[in-house]
Amino acid sequence: MSTYQTGPWTEKEISIVRRFYPNYVRLSELLPTRSPAAIRGQCRRLNLSPSKHNWTMQEIVRLSDLFPRSSWMELRREFPFATEKMLQSMANKHGIHRRVQKQPAVERA
Repeated sequence: MSTYQTGPWTEKEISIVRRFYPNYVRLSELLPTRSPAAIRGQCRRLNLSPSKHNWTMQEIVRLSDLFPRSSWMELRREFPFATEKMLQSMANKHGIHRRVQKQPAVERA
């Protein structure tokens, strides 16, 4: 027998979901009688989702300049709306690659 509650969501539960989305860890703590799948489903039904950023040509050009040589911290600072995964995905889409820094050869004795 499941320990999770089924049935309609209360207004209190819905307000918690709206307030703490997308922090699923916190939502699970605050709604212990709802399964993780039920919480995700409720978020979808409430049309809660991260906003999608439409990249401008200027941002793509800036990414092509910075991505090969900048650290992830610098990239996140330059593109605060994007995660590392989003940056990597956009770079892959446009054929932008990171430069591999070659390690100095180690001499053997």
